[in-house]
Amino acid sequence: PLCKQLSNILIPRDGCATLNDAEDSKAESDDAKAEKKSPSNFEDVFQRLLTRGTCVGKKESGSYSEIGQKALADFGSHLMQAMAVPWDRSTGSRKKKYRRWHPSIQRWDYEEEDDSLTSEAPTTVRSILRLFRQQHIAWAAVGHSAAASEAAVRGVEEVLPFGSFSKTDEPWPGYESGKDNDPMVQELTRTMAGAAGLLEVLIFEMSVQLSGTTPDFDGSEPSAIGKCLADILCGYSWSIDMKAAQGGGANLMERERLTLWSQITALMSAMPCHVARDGMLSQRHEARAAAAEMWVSRGLGTNSDVSGEPPVPLAVKQLFQDATPRLPDIEPNWGSLTPFANEDSPSQIPFRPAVATAFLYMPLLAWDLNTLAGAVFSSILLDRNEFPDSEDILNCARLLITGRMIQTLITPHGFDSIDGMEIDEEDEEGRWDQTEFQKEGEALAKLYSHCRTRVLMGSMDSDGNVMYGGSVVPSPANLFGNVGRSILPFARSIILMMRACSAAVKNRNRKKGSDTEVSSNSAKILESVLSGTETMTTNDGMFIVKEMKAPLPSEIIVNSGHWWRIVNRWVTAAIGLEKHHGSRGKSVLQDLYSFPDSGEDDDQKMSVFDSQSYNTPVARTKENHEGISSAESSALQGTATGNSS
Repeated sequence: PLCKQLSNILIPRDGCATLNDAEDSKAESDDAKAEKKSPSNFEDVFQRLLTRGTCVGKKESGSYSEIGQKALADFGSHLMQAMAVPWDRSTGSRKKKYRRWHPSIQRWDYEEEDDSLTSEAPTTVRSILRLFRQQHIAWAAVGHSAAASEAAVRGVEEVLPFGSFSKTDEPWPGYESGKDNDPMVQELTRTMAGAAGLLEVLIFEMSVQLSGTTPDFDGSEPSAIGKCLADILCGYSWSIDMKAAQGGGANLMERERLTLWSQITALMSAMPCHVARDGMLSQRHEARAAAAEMWVSRGLGTNSDVSGEPPVPLAVKQLFQDATPRLPDIEPNWGSLTPFANEDSPSQIPFRPAVATAFLYMPLLAWDLNTLAGAVFSSILLDRNEFPDSEDILNCARLLITGRMIQTLITPHGFDSIDGMEIDEEDEEGRWDQTEFQKEGEALAKLYSHCRTRVLMGSMDSDGNVMYGGSVVPSPANLFGNVGRSILPFARSIILMMRACSAAVKNRNRKKGSDTEVSSNSAKILESVLSGTETMTTNDGMFIVKEMKAPLPSEIIVNSGHWWRIVNRWVTAAIGLEKHHGSRGKSVLQDLYSFPDSGEDDDQKMSVFDSQSYNTPVARTKENHEGISSAESSALQGTATGNSS
């Protein structure tokens, strides 16, 4: 219900964050453009696309508009206000108890002030965590606005004299005639452009607030946020290095690096990433989360028992309990506050603001993909000198919808029982050749078996071939149909976001007087997908995958292909996260250090998956709330989260 308040928020115009630099943008040479357009491999496409507009040099820092920044700051504040309940959530004795808490843990996110507590770590995070939350809400507003539109006309039951049937229709009926001038397109385009502008302000504020007294506008390195998003899409994660480290295969420095990542991942696995402060999470747990953010932001370490500082979060403390030999301590000032990406941060060295908010280090398969899609399509609009073309928009959509397919396969009850219906005859007619249908169904069954086997085994091997489990899919045709229906809602939402992104690019080209995009094969594919005459009326999500020219299962399972590499990295990153459970002290540290044999098999100890029902990062169960003593409620001034869902 809080999302209804978004309609009352004034969205700043596109491009208001910076002054008009149209003349400078035209000066870019053709050689520079050609250099940017030649990535060495498929993963580099996304690395370039999501980081190219995030560099802040002296020229960029001087082009920011104070009025525009103020408008976007108000936009972010209104977003945050809209996502919080307007009434007082505490009454009577509880209100008196909450007043005794430190102000830092009474807010949604930890925020440093001038009278902040003293610490051995420099207090330079300031208001960055609040801006991160605003950005997360803006991304969710983009994704879920599209999702709400498509859901309103999908599976609507119509009653006729001869019976009733379920109908799926075009959510924007005026799009075919109005195209980019359709009011629904313009509304989502404004929201997407607002999210992009908010990201511009966040990147600038990070450069100012995290760089000390003298901001360094070097301009040679992209923002850590763009790098984190690109790594999420490509599946790059610290857990990929665990394969080489298992069995003593890592040197001391590498083992210490992986140990730190495992320790903070235990915390991130328990950190709330909600975008609505609607009372579903108790104030006690919100305070624990804010205390954990405070501990992370200040880089206190595990030996910082300074009076007035938050203690070590429960999720981290549990790792050290009964561990033999004793694990290395987390040193003060661990990680990095560098706002720009380099060869170490944020991929090798944890970026503390991203750890505190957790969502930028979540694997792709752990995301609400509507929110991630909103993040991707708004972030590629950041570069005002080189706009994304049709191929760029299609590549983002292809990768996201492939991610949704894999997420469906590994999530418990991610799709209907494989004993259910096949593809509807109306959808299948003329859209799938029988040979192709059988081929893709069998390939999907192999992909399902591979993903499920890896999940159940807890395998961290991202380089292996197709793995087959003991269970055999009885009907590949049913599996193909049910997975297609499962990914249909997200596929339709993706098309709406592609329309908005394409409209934003065309608007910017018109403002700069640029010619429209040269007709190409990618442009024709994009136009066909966006038209919606076929894609928005089908009940088969796999048909939309086919129309986008996204990889079908037979292409994904090719061992030498880039899609196989990416999918395996996604699964490895998700398994790495699932091996951690904050309040129970579970982690991958057993693979790095020698532990006494408890008579329990390593796979049994480490894997949090069960053959009948296994947790996924996207849907934590109430199991995370176990192991919390009632006495902890009296120590909220410093107790950090370790068990929030």
